[in-house]
Amino acid sequence: MGIECQRYKLENANTPTESNLPRADKDAMEEFIHNLRIIIGTLGHKLLDPINSSAKIETIKNTKTTIGIPLSFSLKNLKAHGQMTDDGFLLLASSDIAANTNPSMPGNTKKTRDALIEEGILKMEGENYKLSKDTLFSSSSYAAATVAGTSRSGPQSWQDSKGRTLKVIEEQILNEQI
Repeated sequence: MGIECQRYKLENANTPTESNLPRADKDAMEEFIHNLRIIIGTLGHKLLDPINSSAKIETIKNTKTTIGIPLSFSLKNLKAHGQMTDDGFLLLASSDIAANTNPSMPGNTKKTRDALIEEGILKMEGENYKLSKDTLFSSSSYAAATVAGTSRSGPQSWQDSKGRTLKVIEEQILNEQI
């Protein structure tokens, strides 16, 4: 359960053996984990929830949110896909990432990018990197900067299928609520 969530890197590489508990005890443990998930979630922690769980929620018409809207970002020979979630911006697997970075790239974004390369999540494919698994960023701007290799405004970089930027979508939603 914890490994599938992909929220944290586990330091222990050992895989435990399957327990020999009787079926009734296993069911009781599953119920305990279910209750634990509810309590942790109620407290606002998403420790046991997969990072892409909120991204899979279908966007309902007339919903006043940008969560779940498929977005893309194209730049030169780069094409990336992502969407807003409750936790931030989810950059989807198979997105292209620039091989080169510019000095204007924010320092924390560069560190995150280097860590993704070190962990093998960004793999060189042709002239650029390719993202091998869905990755959560704290904002659309950090995701856009990672893709472009330079400082970028996420709200102005990410677009929906109609060509509207994330900024325009957010403004439209805000205007509808007034």
